Amino acid sequence: MATPNPGSNLEVTPRVTRLVDPETRLPLELLVEIFRWCDTSLDYRGLRLPDGLYTGRAPWLLTHVCRRWCSVTISSPQLWRKITVNLSADEGNEDEDEDSDEDEYTEGIYELTKLFLERSAQSRIAVIITGGKAQPVLDLIIGASERWDDLSVYAESEVIRALVPIIERLPKLSRLELVRSEYHRETEIPGSDTEELDMFSVAPCLRDVTLRYDPLFSMLVPWSQLTQFTTSYAGLRPILDTLRKLVSLETLTLDRQGDEGNMEQLPSALLPCLRELTITTGPDEEGNPSFLLDHLSLPTLRRLTIECEDSTVCPHTAALISRSGCHLRSFKLDHYDTLDTPLLGVLALTPDLTELDLCGTEATDAFLTRLTRAPRALAPEIIPPPRVVPISREVQPGAPRSAPGVTHLRSGHR
Repeated sequence: MATPNPGSNLEVTPRVTRLVDPETRLPLELLVEIFRWCDTSLDYRGLRLPDGLYTGRAPWLLTHVCRRWCSVTISSPQLWRKITVNLSADEGNEDEDEDSDEDEYTEGIYELTKLFLERSAQSRIAVIITGGKAQPVLDLIIGASERWDDLSVYAESEVIRALVPIIERLPKLSRLELVRSEYHRETEIPGSDTEELDMFSVAPCLRDVTLRYDPLFSMLVPWSQLTQFTTSYAGLRPILDTLRKLVSLETLTLDRQGDEGNMEQLPSALLPCLRELTITTGPDEEGNPSFLLDHLSLPTLRRLTIECEDSTVCPHTAALISRSGCHLRSFKLDHYDTLDTPLLGVLALTPDLTELDLCGTEATDAFLTRLTRAPRALAPEIIPPPRVVPISREVQPGAPRSAPGVTHLRSGHR
């Protein structure tokens, strides 16, 4: 009998290991897709600013796991398409070498941005620009504007104005978010009374826009082609003037800031395609958006969310539904003081309602009694005639959120 050669095992074992190793068994396409889910660089919106150095997250981390992962990561352009350009070094540096540190930081950001642009090849890119003005870095990222798919700018006005060279160079841009970091209503931008910023006026694919820029309505975008729009508003006239241009809009989110201004007679705004409307008042604001509701006509509205403090919003909401002739399917009322008879008037006009969310409210016994005893006249799809859906003033932990025939019905304190 032949004696086994121990050396053959040394040759077979690595091959077997490679065959059973998940790292090598996964197809390249699947591995790249998994890697894409590791990138959270755009998840910070509204929460915190990202780290412009990227070293603590994908795709950099993926290059340190093993040789194959490093090779796959570097050669996959889609993993490098999210580019964060943080133009400011850490604040609070009072050393004598502050200027040199700033230059070194800018140089580092420049090289990182250049590397991302190279590794993303010719794929579409999502760009986030934050901080102050570093012209070399801006010039570099502006040079790739024809590849922009998603742009978010959280910066001072001078940075936004520095984007002027991108005009008519945005063939792929589909989403835009502009937030001026020194936002104050009493803050003036030099030249803002006469100058209109038009660098985004030509963007054939642009559909989703968020503008929090003061003064808001000096920014020109292709209004008629937008399907989603988010903004803050103070005066009634300027917001109505803008809404009349949004003939294709499907989703609208408005944050009311301060007094709506002179309540003169103004032409109403017809939004023929709008299906979802969200209106909020700031956390420190009092009042409600009643005057805006009185100047809207929304025949295709299906989802309505209102967050405010003043109970008089309900009659204006009922008037909006009646005037528009819409078939509301979802209604959410938040930060409301007391649920009472006016809300019943809204429900009486919404026979197609399948989702009712009453959050942060107090309900009177009379309201709850009327709501549960007259389901047919109020909202038959929310409260089916054969059943009684209990409504409590508090939502108990672990309690079911819906009943048969109910998509969502909730009423209680937060």
